[in-house]
Amino acid sequence: MQEPRFGIDTRDVLIILGIMIFFGILVIGYFQSLGENPIIQGERAPDFSLQDLNGDVTQLSRLQGKVVVLNFMATWCGACHQQVNQLVDVWSSFGDQITIISIGIDTQESEQTLRDYVQRYPNASWIWAKDTIHLSHTYWSTAIPLTVIIDSEGIIQYSTVGVASATVLSNEITPLLN
Repeated sequence: MQEPRFGIDTRDVLIILGIMIFFGILVIGYFQSLGENPIIQGERAPDFSLQDLNGDVTQLSRLQGKVVVLNFMATWCGACHQQVNQLVDVWSSFGDQITIISIGIDTQESEQTLRDYVQRYPNASWIWAKDTIHLSHTYWSTAIPLTVIIDSEGIIQYSTVGVASATVLSNEITPLLN
């Protein structure tokens, strides 16, 4: 009868190492195939033209001179609800000094679903749009909510995934207004 082995021999190490290298190559290849993420602080924000829920077209490059807050969200996203509440506080603090654009990224949702969602936030009187141009891909929105702050010259100054508090957002926006 053979005694049980508790040690790892050279063959086991080589198998484990081979598997790790294989998966490492897969991961590297995947991220290389994505290209570089264009959302980099200090870089120019990708321009876009997007029709809002009122039928008006908003073009980012025409908003130069204003601080712009982009909010990528979905109506079914719990964290997005929290983010909208934080944006309501930001909007009440800064109002027309800034432009907020909330963009519903779920292509399966109807425009009416987004309209109904907006009605739940009567103090969220900023620009609301459905992502009909795949802007979430342009801004690499791989998770939501994604919030991007763009300064008055069109440069990305802040970007975060998850719920950013009104205090954090206000602290990012205030110096951009001076």
